[in-house]
Amino acid sequence: MKTKQIPLISAMIASLIISGACAKTPEVNPTGSIKPTQTESTTSPTETRPSVTETTVETKNLDGDTLMKEGSLFKMADIDGDGFDEKVVLDPVKTGSPSVYTSFTIRVGDSSIEAHYEDFEPDFSIVDIDDSDEFMEIAVSSYGPSSDLNTAFYHYDGKDLKFMGEIQGFYGMTEWGEGELKIDGSGKIRTLVKTYFIQTWFHEEEYLLKGDLSFEKVGKDLYTMNTDVVLLGDLTLYKERGGAEPGIALKKGDEVLLKDTDDKEWCSVVTKSGETGWIAVDEDYKVRGTSYYTYDLFEGLTIAD
Repeated sequence: MKTKQIPLISAMIASLIISGACAKTPEVNPTGSIKPTQTESTTSPTETRPSVTETTVETKNLDGDTLMKEGSLFKMADIDGDGFDEKVVLDPVKTGSPSVYTSFTIRVGDSSIEAHYEDFEPDFSIVDIDDSDEFMEIAVSSYGPSSDLNTAFYHYDGKDLKFMGEIQGFYGMTEWGEGELKIDGSGKIRTLVKTYFIQTWFHEEEYLLKGDLSFEKVGKDLYTMNTDVVLLGDLTLYKERGGAEPGIALKKGDEVLLKDTDDKEWCSVVTKSGETGWIAVDEDYKVRGTSYYTYDLFEGLTIAD
C-alpha cells in the first residue's frame, strides 16, 4: 500500500539559516504587490490546512449585482497519487448586497468545476476518505439556507476533476466548534443528517465510498428518536411493526415516548407503563388509520424547514 503524504512548502529554509539575521526584501511581482507564500502548519492525517490568498478581483454581472471573486486559495498536495504535488485552487464568489458567498470554482491543472452553494465556507480541505487507495479528495462545506449544512466532494485522477456527490454535515471547524462530518480513512463518512419523518429531527448516518466514486448510504434498521409527546387525540397502536392487528388503545392526554423509527414508515411508541406499540406514518405526515397528521396528534414535536 502506497503511503500518501502532503508535502509542505519549505523552500528558502536553508538560505535563511545561513543568512542568519540578514533581512530580505520581499520579491515584488510586475504589479507591484508582494508575492504570497505558504507557511507550515500542523496537519491531521486526512486534511491539509487553509491555503494562501492569491488574488482579489471584483466584477459586476448583467443585472448590476456585485460579483466579488476574492481571496482565491490554493493548496499543494499529491491528490492523484503520482508522487508529485498538484496545485488545487478554490475561486470563491460573493453576490448581492450585503454580499454572501454563493458560488465557487475548483481548479486543478487544466480541469475545473463551477458549483453554486448558498453561504459556503470560502475554504476547502484535502481529505483522505479511503487510505487503502492512492487518491485524496477535495471537500468544500457550506452552511446553506436554514442551517442545512452540506459538504461537496471532488476527485482528481491526474487529468480530470469529477464531482463525487454531496453529504449532509459540515467538515472542519465552524463558528460553534468542530463540524459533525467525520472522515477517518476507513472508506466511510460519518455524519449527522436532518430528516423530516414525523417531525424535523437529526440522526447519525454513514456513507460508503464506492468504486465508481459515488457514495452509498449504509443505513440502519432503526434509528433512535426518543421524543416525549402528549396525545391530542385518541390513538390505537399496532401490535407489531409492519402488522395490521390493533394493540394498545391510548387516550387524549396520555404521555408517550416516540422511541425507534425506520425513518421511512414505522415508529415505536412506549407508554408510561413501559408497554410498546407501533404507528405507521405516510409521506404527507398522515398517521395511518386515523384522520390526524403527526403535528395535530402529538404535542412536543419539532416542525421546521
